[in-house]
Amino acid sequence: MRLAWPFKTHVGNGRDEEADRSSRGDARPDFLCVGAQKAGTSWLYRQCEPHGDFWMPPLKELHYFNKLTKAKRANPPRCRDERDIHFLESVSRLSARPYIDMENYARLFAHKGSRLSGDITPTYSMLNDEIIEQIVSYFPNLKVIFLARDPVERAWSQLSMGVRLGRISRFDATDPDAVIQRLLQPSVLSLSYPSKIVARWRRYVHPDLFRLYFFDDLERNPSELRRVIFSFLGGDPDKPECEPVWLSFSRMNCKPVRRNWAVQPENGQPDMDSHYSGSSLGCSTMICFFGVTGSSRPGQADEDTESSFPVE
Repeated sequence: MRLAWPFKTHVGNGRDEEADRSSRGDARPDFLCVGAQKAGTSWLYRQCEPHGDFWMPPLKELHYFNKLTKAKRANPPRCRDERDIHFLESVSRLSARPYIDMENYARLFAHKGSRLSGDITPTYSMLNDEIIEQIVSYFPNLKVIFLARDPVERAWSQLSMGVRLGRISRFDATDPDAVIQRLLQPSVLSLSYPSKIVARWRRYVHPDLFRLYFFDDLERNPSELRRVIFSFLGGDPDKPECEPVWLSFSRMNCKPVRRNWAVQPENGQPDMDSHYSGSSLGCSTMICFFGVTGSSRPGQADEDTESSFPVE
C-alpha cells in the first residue's frame, strides 16, 4: 500500500535551520513510535502520559502523516485542560488542509514546554520512503521507536480487534481459506512484515536515533522495558508520576492486559482467542502464510523469512 500526500514547500535553510530550532527546544515532537500495531503501543502511551518528564497529546494516535488526522476513533480524546482543548482545535484546523504541513504539525507540540512529547501512531509503519525522508529531513533530531511482535500473534490480535469493533466480519478460524482471506486484507498485510518496516525507517533515521524493542520483553519484564525506553527518550525512569492515574489496567508492575476482543460474553459463543488457541489448523495456516516458526523474537526466525532482522 502506497501512502503519499502532497507536502507543503518548506522555505528556509533546510536541515541546518531545523537543527538549530531543535537545539533551542522549540515546538516539535521529540519522538515517533511507528508500530507495530498490537505490539504494545498503547502500553507505551500510558507509561508516558502520567510521567513528569512527558506531555503527551490528548490523542494517542494522531494519524497525521497517513490520514491527515482524519481517522475514525473508537474512543473520545482526552480533554482535561486548556492545553488539550487547544491541541484538539489545532488538529482540527490542520486536518482541514489537503497537504502535510510540517511547520504547523510541529506547533501542535508547543504545549509540552520543556517536557518530552511524541506521536505514537502504529500505522506510520506503512509510510513510504518519500514521506519518511521528508519527516526525518525536517526533524533531524527525531527519535524513532518500533515495537516488534511475532507476526502470527500480531496479526491474530489485529483480526480479533477488528472483529470486536465490527470492522471485520466473523469467520471460522479452522477454515484456512477464511483465515488467509482476512490476512490478505491490505490493512493487515501491510503491517505484518517487521523486517521491511524496520529497514525502510532505518534507511533515513540515524542509528543513534532509532531503537527496536520487543513485545516479548514487555510481557517478561515491563518495568525494565519502560526503564530502557525512557532512558533512550531522555526521561527519568525513577521520577514519580505527576498526573492522576485513570488507566484501565494495572500500573503496579506496568503489565499489559490480555483481552478477548472478538465476542461479547452474552452471545454465548467462544471468543476468537480461545477458538484460535484450540485450532491447530488455524495456527498452522497463519504460520505457513507468514513463513515463520512461531518464534516471538524476530531475530530467532529462519534467515530467509520476513521476520529476520537484527536484534538490538
